[in-house]
Amino acid sequence: MSVTLEAYQAELETWVGTPYVPGQQKKGSGIDCIRFVFSMLDWLYEFENPTKCPRLPSQVGMNNKPLAMTGLKAAFKAYKPEVLWNNINPTRLMPEYPEPGDVMIIRRGDNSPAHSLIAGTRRNILWHCDYARGMDGNGGVMETSYGFAQQLGIMRIWRPRINWRTECLIEQDSTAMAS
Repeated sequence: MSVTLEAYQAELETWVGTPYVPGQQKKGSGIDCIRFVFSMLDWLYEFENPTKCPRLPSQVGMNNKPLAMTGLKAAFKAYKPEVLWNNINPTRLMPEYPEPGDVMIIRRGDNSPAHSLIAGTRRNILWHCDYARGMDGNGGVMETSYGFAQQLGIMRIWRPRINWRTECLIEQDSTAMAS
């Protein structure tokens, strides 16, 4: 499979309408926020089998920070992303805008990692699965803005270490220069 920006965007859109269901990971039937990000990263890395995500209760990030960290550690182990920014030791500037495939962990309420999102192909647009109602009035997989993540509080930004990024960004830059 050739992973392009168009293919990535198309894959994101196939998840629209999938409802938020804690602990599930099936397109069209149900998924939660971390499993949605895992599913998209599996697709980007072209993994044949889904990466195992620990079984976590609904809204674990708001109720049990150590348990929530097990999901983040599993993602880090499987995908080995580059850490672009974190709120514990912010030695780098936060990116002005995310690039396609960037993963963000944001907080809700206190300083607990409570929600995960992944950047889409359009500038400042993130994708996530949420139990709360989106702009269309429903929960589930949806788009949101980088501003939403910034408003709630970004805790970490990870960039996957995959080859498609360079080709896609070159493609994106040449398209932008042509218009």
